[in-house]
Amino acid sequence: SGFTNPVFPIGKVSATDTLFAPVEITKSASNAFTYDAEYFQGSYSDLTVDLGQLHHVSGLEYWSINSSTASVAANSTVKLSWRPSSLVGNGIPANDATALNDLVVAHYFTDLVGTNPFIWHIEGGDLSVMPKGAGSTVNYGTLTTNLSNSPYTDAANTIFFTLGTRSAFNLLPVKFLDFTATPKLNEVSLKWITKEEKGLLYYELEQSKDAILFSKIEKVTAVNGVDQNIYTAKDLKPFTGWNYYRLKIVEANGKVSYSVVVKAWIGGTKQLLLYPNPAQKEIKIILPGSRSTSTIAIVNSNGQVVKQLTTTDQSATINIEFLNKGVYFVKIFTDQQAFVQKFSKQ
Repeated sequence: SGFTNPVFPIGKVSATDTLFAPVEITKSASNAFTYDAEYFQGSYSDLTVDLGQLHHVSGLEYWSINSSTASVAANSTVKLSWRPSSLVGNGIPANDATALNDLVVAHYFTDLVGTNPFIWHIEGGDLSVMPKGAGSTVNYGTLTTNLSNSPYTDAANTIFFTLGTRSAFNLLPVKFLDFTATPKLNEVSLKWITKEEKGLLYYELEQSKDAILFSKIEKVTAVNGVDQNIYTAKDLKPFTGWNYYRLKIVEANGKVSYSVVVKAWIGGTKQLLLYPNPAQKEIKIILPGSRSTSTIAIVNSNGQVVKQLTTTDQSATINIEFLNKGVYFVKIFTDQQAFVQKFSKQ
């Protein structure tokens, strides 16, 4: 979109809802550039928050905003919207009033010096007051960032926003702390970690070979624990190639929701698979089918090895938060062959 304070009429259509979730951007600089915005129904992959500012963020929805420039020229304010399916309140009037008062726009960002890691923050700190649209309630409303440096970040052109809260009364489900799928020879190990469960009946683990049509492979009873809950399962009959997994969450009141989709590769390949690329916090590597030990080295543009490890698994997840922004190479050595692939750290 070109620029004069655009409202992006974005949303997604699902089997249970036709969602209109607009976001508005108000430019504060005179430079010429463009924005693209997209709405996602579901949980962002990382829900870690700055506990000094936030209690939790939404696990139901988030927005991405991409600017054509990664500079302070992109300074703007951002206005998010919500509606009943956003679950801002919990239905108790006194709690709903507190929840609405503590609702904020959360921004997933860091800075060049690493003072703020890649987690969800409130821009301006926990004392900032973000103006809400006239007539906003827990069911419908809008909320605007109070600083003009949204959505600029030093780290990347694409920035993520969602609804956050400083209140425990605000639902904004944050059940999932982690959900992973790890391939091991001819099976896939699934693990998900949750907290603050309440009123859940069970999870249904679903599998797909195209990330479109899913089928149930296992049912797991919910613990309904307030503290951290760890669940594990196995897919003993995965497809050859990519396998996609999600969790269907069934609540006692009949409500059904879904987790983010994760994937795992099964079967031999002659290629090294690496994602995401560009990457910010970690990279996931699918190694060529082999039972031998593999040595993985990350090499910078000067040819220096900055990290090295060995594994006998077919996949590996490597934390790269310590790396400076730039171009790197992953080099894989086995007793039979070697592979090299380039990636970018944002």
